[in-house]
Amino acid sequence: MVLSISSDTDRTTRFRSKIVAGLATQDCWIWTWAIGDDGYGCFWTPTPDGGQRMIRAHRYALALVTGSLATLDELHVCHMCDNPVCVRVEDSPSTHLYAGTAFDNMTDRAARGHRNQQPTAAFFRHETKQQRAHACCAITCAPTATALRPWQLCYAKLLPVRGTLF
Repeated sequence: MVLSISSDTDRTTRFRSKIVAGLATQDCWIWTWAIGDDGYGCFWTPTPDGGQRMIRAHRYALALVTGSLATLDELHVCHMCDNPVCVRVEDSPSTHLYAGTAFDNMTDRAARGHRNQQPTAAFFRHETKQQRAHACCAITCAPTATALRPWQLCYAKLLPVRGTLF
């Protein structure tokens, strides 16, 4: 399904009503509506069958300039400003977003000295399952007939606790 962006003025107006532009000429344009767990904006559009489709706000913003979401199907939308809620796209050098490959996105991120910044990844980056279980549950692990690996007892207790950490 090809979703033409530029021809739907009601949807475009609704999208733009959710943006607050910074005061300075180089400032981000901030998405102020729904934000996903990963920190990126979410924008819902109606589908022909009466349902809704969620589109990342920064992807929709770039599609407004390119004319269609189909042009972005194989591409990532890269942030030059490192702000996941930024939706500033212009057909000029002051744009904050651009279309690129996954390689472009990772190269750009590495050039700015960034690593995976997502909170879940940071929480789990250097710990084993057993270390996380001990840290969160403070219980002693011992293999039993029902737990084939020492960490399984602790990890089972960790699941309800982990939901409260984020």
